[in-house]
Amino acid sequence: MGYFDIPYTALGDFRTEKWADHRPEEMFDPSIRIVQRQRLRKNPQTGSLEIVVYVDHTVPKAFHEATKRGVERWSAAFHEMGLGNVVRAVAPGDDEFPNDYDVADVRFNTISWATGNGVSVFAIGQSVADPRSGEILKANIVFTLGWLASWLGEAIFFHSGLDPTAGQLKEAASQRQMAERRLSGHVEDLEKPRKSQNLVWQQQDQMAPLGHSSHGVDPAKLNRARCSSRGRSLRHHHFHEEMACRASFQDSPILWLMLGRRTEHEVQSFLEEGIADVTSHEFGHVLGLRHNFRGSTAVSMTDLQNPEYTAVHGLSSSVMDYLAINIVSNRQSKQASSKLKKPHLFTPVIGAYDKWAIKYGYTQISGESCCTKAPELQKIVEEYQQAEFTFATDEDADRDDPFTTRHDLSESPLDWYLDRLQLVAETQQDLVARSVQPGEGFSRVWDRELRLLMTALSACRNLVRFVGGISMSRRHAHQCGIQDSDCLTSTPKLDGPPPLSVVPAKDQLRALTGVLTFLSSKLGDGALPDPKLQEYLVGKDMKRLVDRAKKIVLDELFDMGRLNNIMLSGRLLESQHLLSDVLMQASEAILGVPKGEDEDIDLSSILRATTSPDAWHTQLEYLAGLAVDVQLELGSWGADHSVAALLLTERQRMKMKLARVATESPSTSSQASFFAIALKLLA
Repeated sequence: MGYFDIPYTALGDFRTEKWADHRPEEMFDPSIRIVQRQRLRKNPQTGSLEIVVYVDHTVPKAFHEATKRGVERWSAAFHEMGLGNVVRAVAPGDDEFPNDYDVADVRFNTISWATGNGVSVFAIGQSVADPRSGEILKANIVFTLGWLASWLGEAIFFHSGLDPTAGQLKEAASQRQMAERRLSGHVEDLEKPRKSQNLVWQQQDQMAPLGHSSHGVDPAKLNRARCSSRGRSLRHHHFHEEMACRASFQDSPILWLMLGRRTEHEVQSFLEEGIADVTSHEFGHVLGLRHNFRGSTAVSMTDLQNPEYTAVHGLSSSVMDYLAINIVSNRQSKQASSKLKKPHLFTPVIGAYDKWAIKYGYTQISGESCCTKAPELQKIVEEYQQAEFTFATDEDADRDDPFTTRHDLSESPLDWYLDRLQLVAETQQDLVARSVQPGEGFSRVWDRELRLLMTALSACRNLVRFVGGISMSRRHAHQCGIQDSDCLTSTPKLDGPPPLSVVPAKDQLRALTGVLTFLSSKLGDGALPDPKLQEYLVGKDMKRLVDRAKKIVLDELFDMGRLNNIMLSGRLLESQHLLSDVLMQASEAILGVPKGEDEDIDLSSILRATTSPDAWHTQLEYLAGLAVDVQLELGSWGADHSVAALLLTERQRMKMKLARVATESPSTSSQASFFAIALKLLA
């Protein structure tokens, strides 16, 4: 149900019990899970139930109100249950702030800030729970100042009310260094030879997750972290490095700065709303809730740009998602009414799923006993089904399901990522003017270009997941009534959609088109930088950086697991030629090889595609990758050799056409050398 839990084993024979969640064979030493949740305590003065969190003295005074606002948004969930404004935040200077407050005192749930080591970027939500009951005894939320510097760099010195000269904020690692480390880290992996082959793709491993017990993020390790908290939380503590993900891997804040000259008020408002948003997310963990990375799929692209809608419903059905900042391209924003106010950049309220989850976990049930679902809870479960909520958490995210992804928005993540590429393309225009003000050096151009390229790369990698993508649901086949004594022995009713559904072929091909457009684009086209930008990048090789980014995308698009998924999805969709279509479309976009087997087909497109040496790196990587993938597929135990057969077929088709061009069509000596290398790779 989306809560952290504490599991234990009940020793003994419980076959005489009627536990709806257990089969008869599971009633010997059954496993029991208890949700973690806060105790609703009575206020001694008012008698009302409440959960209080105390804002520590280390929180900058300029952000007290934003922090309190982020916490108290959760009162809306309890208010709908008829419990009133249960959640309250108290800051220094408030009348209720206790004189004997101490951040380490078990009586106080706290929010504090730490300076870190100057480069640490994180916010964590910690809690200690009673293993006997699941009651959360104490919880702490901790931010570091580093994420502010990582998000906005020097801007915060002038707009946050902090004094860097007084030691309140240490210098964070520059965005350029962090981005370069991330990108170069990928490239180092990709450049390692696979099976003694050179110029081939290295299958990228699943990036090392940030450990639950880690209190910070070393920027040197950022290039290998995906902010994925896989695995179960610690029994008595759970840590969530939210801002490590948002600050280091989310490029929207810099995009927001680049898209216009920001006033002091705008920057301060941006920071406050961002802090309120992250605080709401962290306090959800304090209440016991896990991530829900499906929350963002509840709101359409159009509604995201309607502040009247999002003021009520938010940007997502759950603040427990990792939400991207709501910035879209000019093309997308023009579809919204010009009469509307500016869209919310951060979600302003908790979502409908959040309210439901609180209702399930915090409904007061008299006489509640272990291991049975009270009728009141069963009714709440039915509300979940009727509202058609969806739930997916850490172990589900960033895998084969493209709808369960961190840092996206909208019910159509496909459209969101295609729009990211459009946004980058629009931002590339006049980049120097956007990046540098009079009197400043041009080093900012490199920093900003890295940000744009990383944003485009992230969009392409997520688009790749739609190709062969499979959407997964945790929905059960049959929900049994609590009084149904035959529940455990009756035949389930298989109603509703199946737990797995394949991304439609048309959407797979739309995503593929977006990726191939990036791979086949030349400098100055689409999301790629203008070649004239090199004049401002002394000592930097922009073309090499673009080639690295393209290599990463190629590696993920033609990873053997991805190709097998495409083959599987083709079978499920009864589209047996889906993988062949994907390969031929890629060959046409990257190398200009026309589709079909006709020997008389015009091959001038190949000459045009291979004229520029700037395209050769990606083209040769594509050819080399196909060769290695065939070897891997044939050498893998239990592999689907039909995939290898289709790869061999495509290689042979390209070989014949490239050979014709090399022998029949005039070309330069350098282009002839290119064809010689290409044909050798296809041999």
